[in-house]
Amino acid sequence: MAETPHSTSIITALAALPEFLRKSMLTRRLAEFYSMPPDEQREVIDGALAAAPTIPFDDLERLLRTWLVAVCALPEDRRRHMFAAYAAGICASPERLAALNVDGMLGALLSLGEAERAAIARSAGEAIAASPERCRRTLMLLIPKNARAHVGA
Repeated sequence: MAETPHSTSIITALAALPEFLRKSMLTRRLAEFYSMPPDEQREVIDGALAAAPTIPFDDLERLLRTWLVAVCALPEDRRRHMFAAYAAGICASPERLAALNVDGMLGALLSLGEAERAAIARSAGEAIAASPERCRRTLMLLIPKNARAHVGA
């Protein structure tokens, strides 16, 4: 998939914002995501995956935590759709996830409340389970064992 500088710029800018602005903007962007055609959704996912390794880790962890909280507020089917879209994006360009400190990013998930962690684990686990076999194998190789345990994979 081609680089998506517009989406990458948005993700990078979001990471640098204070929490109250970041949460508001992420919530709005999530709502917009579901009204986009599939090719635009893939572009957004590709942009996020391209931008993530360029963001300082502390900023990325804060952004991920804010995003997870916003995703938790969505209905189950939308959470599952979001995680399925990311799974597909990762499988299309596995080197992007390999470039990230996934173990370190687990801290964002673990900082959530128990109900939020359970909702994320359920949705992510179902999205991974519904992925094509080749994609599931790729994800299992890329996601550290301790992180897989937290997302039900």
